[in-house]
Amino acid sequence: MGIGTIYHIGAATFHLAYGNVPMALAEGGAAIKSYAMGELLSPITEPLKDYFFDGVEATCNPDIVDNIPFL
Repeated sequence: MGIGTIYHIGAATFHLAYGNVPMALAEGGAAIKSYAMGELLSPITEPLKDYFFDGVEATCNPDIVDNIPFL
């Protein structure tokens, strides 16, 4: 589940809690569309994530990562 889906679920819950049912339904629909779009695009995005994150890991210097909190 992506960040957009989580955002829309939170917004729908917020609107529902304050009694704004039309906006809650609109945000719920947006959450469903966001989730569906993420699932449809996952065959394309997952290999890209693996490729780019592996490249970042290969260039990562552990000494720098260990010392970042001290900067």
